[in-house]
Amino acid sequence: MLRHGLFSRLHRLQALCQLHQPQSSSLRLASAWINPLISHVDPGRAQEVNAEKLFTSPEVQELLTKLTGADLQNKIFRSRRISTPQNRSHYALMTDERWEKTMERMQEEAQHFLQFIPLKEPRVETTETLIVDKEIAGFDKSKFVFTDISFDATDQDRTVVVREVDGSLRTATPEEHDRMNRVYYEKSNRPVVEPAVFSDPYLQDALDRNEHEFLMDWACMYFEVDDPKFISLSKTVYDRIIATKNFDSLYSTRHFGTLVFYLAINNNLPPLLNFFANLGQLSECASLVRLQKSLYPDWRLAIGSYDSDFKILQDYVKQNTRFKQELGDVASTDQSDVYGILKGVISTKLPTLRFNVTMTLDDCFCFLCQAYLHASWALNVNDGHILDELRNFTLFRN
Repeated sequence: MLRHGLFSRLHRLQALCQLHQPQSSSLRLASAWINPLISHVDPGRAQEVNAEKLFTSPEVQELLTKLTGADLQNKIFRSRRISTPQNRSHYALMTDERWEKTMERMQEEAQHFLQFIPLKEPRVETTETLIVDKEIAGFDKSKFVFTDISFDATDQDRTVVVREVDGSLRTATPEEHDRMNRVYYEKSNRPVVEPAVFSDPYLQDALDRNEHEFLMDWACMYFEVDDPKFISLSKTVYDRIIATKNFDSLYSTRHFGTLVFYLAINNNLPPLLNFFANLGQLSECASLVRLQKSLYPDWRLAIGSYDSDFKILQDYVKQNTRFKQELGDVASTDQSDVYGILKGVISTKLPTLRFNVTMTLDDCFCFLCQAYLHASWALNVNDGHILDELRNFTLFRN
């Protein structure tokens, strides 16, 4: 009878805890991904932003995938320090056809490694007081934590409550909840004590060694994506990347899309525009502006379906004169300055092409300059046009 009464009391406690479980969507006033320190979004508008819904929209995902890039040799398939032995390098002689098929297969495999980390809002850190029992107040100097370890409970919905010293019984905070999961259900990649590298000064030491990707990968293994600490750590890493303009540390990794989204949702594009402009990637600069338009459809800049990349970027600069000092090279890009961007794009794209004849960079650049001077084609220039012109030029020389 005593056992039956004990179980009934525990079941009532569990039901009471679930009944008082706070809903994050109703309590959160604004998205945690809106950072007032770097944001240029109106405070009233910031409270209406649904970051999770925007991040998962097909249009945003497509733009983020394009902006992430796919550097196969230097980033995705580079040598890494891992616990299991890597396969030895394999060298083979290939025909042009076999080479193209191999590169296509590697591009497909690279998409697996570039899948974005889900972007979630943090679980609320407020707690609910379930009951206050004054009769046991001061019974002990320590808190008591009660955890549901039944087999049907998962790490996400497991009931964890805390009895305070004053006799009150409350729900656990996200940190307490995750700690109890690590205590009762230990995992090799999630020790009970949080790794020291996730906080300063060790965090800054890792960033100084340019180990941003390693740090973020480790954080994804240790934390849940809706853990407040994970989101706080991610924002800290992103903010320091922005401050040092070290975007290349996460470029062409699975974390770069979230970084781009973080800047775009805060309406702070100039740092990334400068990054892509220095790489000579005019198309990516225009994609950033398209991403901004997708996140804030009522933005005053209208983008036509037939607008060229250069026109989109030029209109953005004109409409955002307040960013003129921050935009740097991008703000000074006019019709004559497109030469520099063209040459940068060719320098970036040319090594990825395999031509049947020897063609120097200067040959390509002179050819494109002539096309620019004799036609209005240059106002519609983008990566696709450049590659088409390079191929046509190669066939002409043959």
